[in-house]
Amino acid sequence: KMSGAEATAVDFQLSIKEGQVSVGPLSAQLYGGTYQGTVGIDVNVEPVQVALQESLTRVDLGRLLKERSDVEAMRGLLSAEGDFRVVGITTAEMMDSVDGNARVEVTEGAIQGVNLRRLIRQAQALLERKPLPTGSEPNETRFEDLKATVHARDGRLTSDNLVMRTSLMEIRGAGWVELKSGQMEYRLNATVAESLTAGAGEGLE
Repeated sequence: KMSGAEATAVDFQLSIKEGQVSVGPLSAQLYGGTYQGTVGIDVNVEPVQVALQESLTRVDLGRLLKERSDVEAMRGLLSAEGDFRVVGITTAEMMDSVDGNARVEVTEGAIQGVNLRRLIRQAQALLERKPLPTGSEPNETRFEDLKATVHARDGRLTSDNLVMRTSLMEIRGAGWVELKSGQMEYRLNATVAESLTAGAGEGLE
């Protein structure tokens, strides 16, 4: 395993010189995609400083989340690249000190547990005083792509340019997440497709 995730075909170089530990270039097959990265550790300072440059290409996000946290909230193909610095050796120290930037993209994805298409159809039916529609489609919202740039500072992740596109709408968001506490604040704005605002319900069948 690599950081708790199942990885195969792991290949890396390791060097240690004058208190500087260098791991990389490092590559691996990870949940149907690829991982590449380098890790630099400076043990000459107190606390220890770690620098990471990492990238993921078309990794199965659903499998990754399931294995790491037993959560099935989203699926899709994850690609990302980031440059981070952390201080300390414990998980708490690292979470408090994360600094850096990353770009994230998920394609061919879905948010599981909510079906926006169904909710919109039901809302239209209520407004028109019609029977609520029924359907057997999965309880998920599929999207073509989701993109965001993430900035990390002292363990807080912020993003002001999240964009998710579905067949029904475009959703833009901005907010922050505290890694250690899990607290978060995020605001989303949705622009509904013209076929829906026309009132005819096109594209919802």
